[in-house]
Amino acid sequence: MQCEDLYSKEIFDLNYDYLIIAAGSKTNTFDTPGIIENEGKDVFFLKHLYHAHSIRNRIIECFERASNPKLSSEERNALLNFIVVGGGATSCEFSTELSELLKIDIPKWYPLLSQKAKITLIEAGPKILL
Repeated sequence: MQCEDLYSKEIFDLNYDYLIIAAGSKTNTFDTPGIIENEGKDVFFLKHLYHAHSIRNRIIECFERASNPKLSSEERNALLNFIVVGGGATSCEFSTELSELLKIDIPKWYPLLSQKAKITLIEAGPKILL
């Protein structure tokens, strides 16, 4: 099978014994109001690499905004409260990675704010990681 590198456009051969075609999936929002309208602003999915970049940029933006000395403590807390929805493997792993970012990297840039950050993992079902 001939393939093309997405970035370099180089053509290469790929040998295989079995070919599996995965059609992908779409995130189920369960018709929750506001999810689709706020995607990319306050709501982010984890399906593509650019989603991860968008999330990282938004986290840093929240810390930048929270560093404004004119904000009330309620406004600052709202900016530093990160909510992860879903108790599956992706959400749990993301929560762990976010926790590491907040404990290792963020204190270097925002030492006074890093301790105020909060992560909340929400799952509608009876268990996490079903």
